[in-house]
Order: sequence, then structure tokens, then C-alpha cells
Amino acid sequence: MICPKCGTENLRGKLLCYKCGAKLMQAPQAPKGRAKPQKRVGRLFFRLIVLGLLAIVVILMLQKPQMDPLSISAEATKRFKANLTAMERAILAGKPFKLEATEEEINSQIAGDLKDIEQVGRMIVDEARIRLNKNKLKCIISMKIKGKSIYISLSGKPLLINGRMSLSPDKAAVGKMPILPCMLPGILKQLKKGEGIPLPKFPPEAQDLQVEEGKLTLQAKAVARPVSPGKKGKKTLPERVGQPKRPVPSVPEEVKPAPEKRVLTEEELEEIRRRREESEAKSWLQVGDNFTNIEMYDSAIEYYRKVINKYPESEQAKKAKQRVEEVKSRLE
Repeated sequence: MICPKCGTENLRGKLLCYKCGAKLMQAPQAPKGRAKPQKRVGRLFFRLIVLGLLAIVVILMLQKPQMDPLSISAEATKRFKANLTAMERAILAGKPFKLEATEEEINSQIAGDLKDIEQVGRMIVDEARIRLNKNKLKCIISMKIKGKSIYISLSGKPLLINGRMSLSPDKAAVGKMPILPCMLPGILKQLKKGEGIPLPKFPPEAQDLQVEEGKLTLQAKAVARPVSPGKKGKKTLPERVGQPKRPVPSVPEEVKPAPEKRVLTEEELEEIRRRREESEAKSWLQVGDNFTNIEMYDSAIEYYRKVINKYPESEQAKKAKQRVEEVKSRLE
């Protein structure tokens, strides 16, 4: 630090010049409590990075994923329904059956069922399709939220829940943004119930839903059906599908007479009357004891005398007389 008067160089921090004694000029200090310009720039840069990442995530979620052209037709729907009818007939006849369905047949059936299922919670289902990849099922659902289409993709192992095709997702995405399946709790809840998502429904006896060589397969095992005996001990074949069931004639049951009411004897009536009187006398005696415990002797004597006057010959009347004497002795 140089002295402004004599030009002598002094040590940093000195207030006066050691040679001439003049006052030295101190460097101005930065005010406390204010952030340095470098820190402000760092915070602003961090905020810009966060906002940029959020914008990228939103853009990816709103984009339409890569999808092949949807192939549906009325003939494919007819083939799918014909296979379902054949499976139901095989089940009724007690025969095993294996159903195979292509992507076109399933997507055509979904397009028809989509008219009945238009809403999942607060989200309106706009479109749904499936893809069969190796041994996994991929389902893409388009939903409208506040007028905007959002595509949700789920991929996983196919399964049956309450007869309806579903899947256990291990991968999920919203638009082109991959996410964890647990981040879609509403969709997972609908999948566990087998409701909401417009996927085909099969007979309850169907099982072993799998994806094999680009086709969806499921089987229905033979179920043993009881055969009713026909004429001369011969066994009749099960009823043909489509025929109305014959009404079974009802056999009138024997009308059983109502049980006669037993009339109580005089001794039984007297015993019932005695128990009622004894119960009432005990309750009055207990009320009197309660008043005695809280030193309300007038009320206690009143209930004791009720027992004595109404049931003078009972055992409770003797106890009531003793209690009256005890209360009087306390008052004296």
C-alpha cells in the first residue's frame, strides 16, 4: 500500500504511513449479504437446465410413438367370433380345443368392443391396438385428456383375468418417454381387475394364454360332464348347442303338517311366574343397595318396602327387612 503523500510503500492493512504519518487510503470492501455475480450466474444456469429437461420430458410424452399401420377388417372379426363359438361348443361337448388368433383378428375385435368401453376413469379411450412380439404382448392405448391425445404403451407377459385377456407389464411408456409401470397406478388397477382396457374376452374355461410364432394361443381342456340315463338304461348324448333346454317336470313335495303348539301346564306357568317375581324383587333390592351406598337412605328404604309389600313371602322380602333395619340403625 503506497502512501499518497510521500509515496512510501507500507504493509497491507496499515492505517497510517510509518514515515510521514499520513492516513492511508483503504480499498473498498464488498457489502455483506449480497451474492457474488458468479453465484447468480450458476443458479440461473441450473434453473435453465432443469426447465430444459422438463420441457424435453413433456415433449416426449406428447409425441406419438412409432406404430405400424392398423390392419382391421370385418372378415377378421367374423373369423375371431367363429373361433370363439367353436371353443364354446367344444367346452359344452367336453372336448379339448386350441384357439389361435392373429394380430388382425384381435385388433378387429378390439375395434368393435371399443364402442362399448369408451371411458377409463376420467380418460376417454380413443384407440387401442396390440402387437405380438416373440412371447410378449404389447398394448398401445390412445386416450384423450382435455382434448389432447396421449399414447400409453404397455409390454409384458399375457394372462387371463376373469376370462378377459390382460397382461402383466414389465415395460411402459407415455408417448416416446419410457417410464416404470408403477407410475401408472390407474391403468394397473384396471388390468388387475380385467376391466376398462378394451381387450377380448374368452370363456371362463380358457387357460394357457401364450404368444407363439406371432399368434395368440389359448386352450380349453376337456371337462367331464355328467350323462343322464335314457330309456332302458342307455346313456344319452349331451344336448346339442343352440337347442333350448327341456324343462324338468317338478315333483310335488309332500306337505308336512305344521307342528302342534304345546300347551303349558299349570305347574310350568307357576314356575315362570315365580321366576319373574324373583327377578323383579332382586332388581328392586339392588336399586335399594345402590342408594344405600351413596347415602340416599330415603330412596333406599322406598325400594326395600316395595319388595316387602309386593312379595312379602319371598326370600328377597326377608333381605329387604334386614336392610331397612340396618339403614335405620345408621340414621340413629
